[in-house]
Amino acid sequence: MEGYDILTEAEKTEYEEKAGKMKGLFPSTLSMESILSWKNACLPEYRVEGDYFCIRIMDRIRGKRYYYMPLGEYHQESFQHLIEKLWEENKESSPLIIVDVRDEELGWYRGLHGFSCTISDQDSYSDYIYRRADLKESFEKQRARYNKRYFIRKYAPEKRKLLRSDENSCRNVVECAYCAYHSCKECTNGCLKDTISDFLKTSDSGAKYGLMISSGGIDIGYAAGIVQGDCFVFLFKKNCHGYRGLDEYLQTELLNELPEEVQWINYTEDMGIDGIRAYKKKLAPYHLKPRYKVLVERIG
Repeated sequence: MEGYDILTEAEKTEYEEKAGKMKGLFPSTLSMESILSWKNACLPEYRVEGDYFCIRIMDRIRGKRYYYMPLGEYHQESFQHLIEKLWEENKESSPLIIVDVRDEELGWYRGLHGFSCTISDQDSYSDYIYRRADLKESFEKQRARYNKRYFIRKYAPEKRKLLRSDENSCRNVVECAYCAYHSCKECTNGCLKDTISDFLKTSDSGAKYGLMISSGGIDIGYAAGIVQGDCFVFLFKKNCHGYRGLDEYLQTELLNELPEEVQWINYTEDMGIDGIRAYKKKLAPYHLKPRYKVLVERIG
């Protein structure tokens, strides 16, 4: 299965064709928009093998190679054949690592012959899934409603749709919201200014939704993500410090922008950061959608 090519926006149609054969909610990381946004840190390569779209990641920071769960219509015989090929090309750096596997896909690994599969999950890499109605209601509770009104009175915000031309504005927001409060060495997964820039630079897609909030002519916060079926996946959100009510206002306005058919919100993982975890747990009733990592090794 050698002969991988660099994954680009040009493969989006083929990617989505294979992904369309799979049911249920996808992990927040498993979309063309998300993968290409992190390409500077994690080089994505792809190959179509039979009915499967395979994505191989070269993690430049950790010095590791791993694969996303292959996309396609699963059958045990063809999946067995695929894993044998993946293992063969990866055997020099064994085990074969496959990430972002969903509950409903674990059975295909348990049905493999001649391989031992170690399956692990971590709460910190589970996606937070909310009903849209519950999330909207949470931003209308007394405290959130007061914060929004305070923000509107004091800062007279303006909002606009997030466009490709907002690349520099997003970089400035990241500087104010994040970069000033940490060491650059803490950007272990790639610079956040690069990721939002890459997201905006990929070709415009009808699935992308985002808002920029400004006050007094200064951009102070943005949020963006993609629609997958009846689910909206948050990929980016950054608020400048010191603006009470900005978060509640931004999220309420973005939810109002989403298509009517969106009924679920995927708020992505908390990355093991206590503050993010506490925030997401308090937002609204939620369901944790786990992601699994599978280590595949040959028996004998």
